[in-house]
Amino acid sequence: MRRVSRRVLLHGVASLIATPVLARIPSNPEVIIIGAGMAGLAAARTLMQNGVSVAVLEARNRIGGRAYTESKTFGFPYDHGCAFIYASEENPIARLATNLGYQPSEEGDYWLIVDGHDASIADYDDLGAVLDRIDRAINQAAKAGRDVPASTVIDEDGQWAKLAKALIGDINAGVPLDELSTTDYAARFSSGANALVAEGLGTVVAEYGEQVPVQLGTPVDRIIWDGKRVSVTTDRGTLRARVTIVTVSTGVLGRRAIRFAPDLPDWKREAIERVPMGLLNKVAVQFDRPFPDAADNTSVNYPLEEGEAVSFLINPFGAPLAIGFLGGDTARDAEQQEKTAVVDLAQERLANLFGSAVKKYFVKGHVTAWGQDPYTLGAYSAAKPGYSRMRRELRRTVDERLYFAGEAVHSEWAGQLPGAYLSGVRVARDYLLDRR
Repeated sequence: MRRVSRRVLLHGVASLIATPVLARIPSNPEVIIIGAGMAGLAAARTLMQNGVSVAVLEARNRIGGRAYTESKTFGFPYDHGCAFIYASEENPIARLATNLGYQPSEEGDYWLIVDGHDASIADYDDLGAVLDRIDRAINQAAKAGRDVPASTVIDEDGQWAKLAKALIGDINAGVPLDELSTTDYAARFSSGANALVAEGLGTVVAEYGEQVPVQLGTPVDRIIWDGKRVSVTTDRGTLRARVTIVTVSTGVLGRRAIRFAPDLPDWKREAIERVPMGLLNKVAVQFDRPFPDAADNTSVNYPLEEGEAVSFLINPFGAPLAIGFLGGDTARDAEQQEKTAVVDLAQERLANLFGSAVKKYFVKGHVTAWGQDPYTLGAYSAAKPGYSRMRRELRRTVDERLYFAGEAVHSEWAGQLPGAYLSGVRVARDYLLDRR
């Protein structure tokens, strides 16, 4: 493997991850924003920069939504949710992080292992060829106007087919290929090198949200929009505004965790139903030493078994950690098991890859469960085959009273933090135009 000398010293980094300073919400805002994830924060900042008073209501006791970094679990920054800055040269989050003083670092090596040994150059070539063929087949179908399950345009078998399909479907989109829309996949921005932030992507979002007026621990129960003003009801009372921007996930909207009075129109309900949430979870395993002979931020993959969708990242910024990414049905199955069992299974996989000796160095593990999180009910959105156009319907305003934002409404960056960010900026600008 290629060696690199870069090591980011993480001693004391945890102390840098402080609770952001949030402003108090106004009692009579012009705009109420539901959700303090990246979309809600971006909308709020854009409106505030244009002199609009906003109040952001957040169900959790923190901001950031699916961007969440903490250091209590392992003693160094650990992203429970989004961590990668994909296509970093084109990704607005890379510029945002840099402007805030962070230094995104390009992801490390890509390591293939077969039966406990380094894969051959031919193996790397074979996997690359399979990935290219799958990507090309999906894009050709989309270009021909065929919005169909990606599995129907792919004819791949062999040693690396299961891994390639899992990387493109379950792990990249949160759904297997038979639930992946060809046109939804093809619309996404996917070229270029990826990057990571040592302090965690959630830390970047938390700092970005400083000074935004957010009321934490305030789940919204009901939005009444048939009066002169929109009324938003919580267990802390009712807040009224000219309009409301809704940034919660399609999982939450589909579960009707927030009631609308009157109910949302049928076309909006259909859009929510047709763009449900996919699932990606993480199982992180800490050891008392980094993996030897591996660069920081090394991705590790191996020939998968039937029904398995797993990929590992090891030595993140020199930390003695292996993070397993569990996609689609593998992630759902993990949520039905005891977390200790999921950690044990991850250890077994790592022992198969690196030798049984790794178990001697085990310290602790952690497993996420985004599908069971009541404020997301999934990891990121995935349009059903035949319905990728519904992302546009998700974005559409209802009666110039209810506005919608979030990664689910942004086709090019769907399922990613920049989609949430750009949709928040865009919805704020939409309102500013309507307000004239």
